[in-house]
Amino acid sequence: MQAALGCSLLSSSMAAPLVASQTTALRCRLGDQPWQSCAITMHRRGRHWEFNVGDERIEIRHDGSGLMQVRRWMESTWQTVQPTWGVQQTLCWGPICARGDLPLD
Repeated sequence: MQAALGCSLLSSSMAAPLVASQTTALRCRLGDQPWQSCAITMHRRGRHWEFNVGDERIEIRHDGSGLMQVRRWMESTWQTVQPTWGVQQTLCWGPICARGDLPLD
């Protein structure tokens, strides 16, 4: 019984469940632009986020294998990125960097 329960919990945690959209205020920077207020909305825990920085919307998705992709809202192509940690607890994904209480999972 315990083994079945453990497998069930493992399977459900790997499925990256949908969550009610959760929005968090942060500070973001696009490229070399100055830091500004922004918001991140998590659409799917550990898998899909959306940043709103001024008039820009940027989506980030993660496929569970370590591959992360970013796209600016109105563009059709996804750019594969490697997330990197910077100074002052900054996390960057290609063209966007954010700092604050990041809801990543």
